[in-house]
Amino acid sequence: MDMKLKSFLKLTLLLLVIAVSIAGAENAKEKISNTGSKTATSLEGVSWSLDSYLNPEGKTENVLNYTQITALFEKGRVTGNGGCNNYAGSYVTEGNNINISQLLSTMMFCEDNISSQESVYLINLQKAAMYNISDNLLKMMDANGTIILTYSEVQPLPLVGTNWSMLNYNNGRQAVVGALAGTEVTAIFGADGNLTGTAGCNQYRTGFTVNGNNITIKPAATTRMLCTEPEGIMDQEAEFLRALESAATYKIDRQQLWLRDKNDSIAAIFENAAAI
Repeated sequence: MDMKLKSFLKLTLLLLVIAVSIAGAENAKEKISNTGSKTATSLEGVSWSLDSYLNPEGKTENVLNYTQITALFEKGRVTGNGGCNNYAGSYVTEGNNINISQLLSTMMFCEDNISSQESVYLINLQKAAMYNISDNLLKMMDANGTIILTYSEVQPLPLVGTNWSMLNYNNGRQAVVGALAGTEVTAIFGADGNLTGTAGCNQYRTGFTVNGNNITIKPAATTRMLCTEPEGIMDQEAEFLRALESAATYKIDRQQLWLRDKNDSIAAIFENAAAI
């Protein structure tokens, strides 16, 4: 092989190496860029809280500061609270396009301004034709591309440190019942592994451990007060403490804490006291 041919082959190989190196660098650069541009959330499986909506006059209004409007999109079904009533419906998506079916809601009565806000919200939600998620914000647009709803992601509450107020509990007779009117039953899980609260009449204290979503709550020690009102308060207290002790798993969904026993039956349901 003559010297000219050898030189040409060396030059060709060198150019090929350079080209491959440049392409690899560009691909790496593209991967870094794409990774950085991904949003932290998706439409489905995220608890969304409404920040603002477009009113019938075409102006953007913030949600009333003493109400919360929520939405959860999951497996083709959207559910939430419109500030007064719970609602549900179905939806389909294709890319960033969305179509939401006729929504059904409960029929609770609320103040006029809350009901009016809810009505506008539900109408807007059914008008949604497109959506965009960026910086943990979900924006719904109508068919013209006008933003009609803006949500922010609801960060899950921590188990530890939240003041939980009991809504329902298992009375041990395979029945989940609500708290007696006029009673306050609470739970505060401390960072020191202690669970404290009021059982309706007496204060209680016990220990707890968690492993993932598994939870173990030890038998509770209580003060020794005797309460007579409302009727059944002492029975509720004893049943609630037994329900606590039966807890095997926990789940936090938006503002609520659900405890379930080893058979996956509800042991107790709490709500963030600050949201009540």
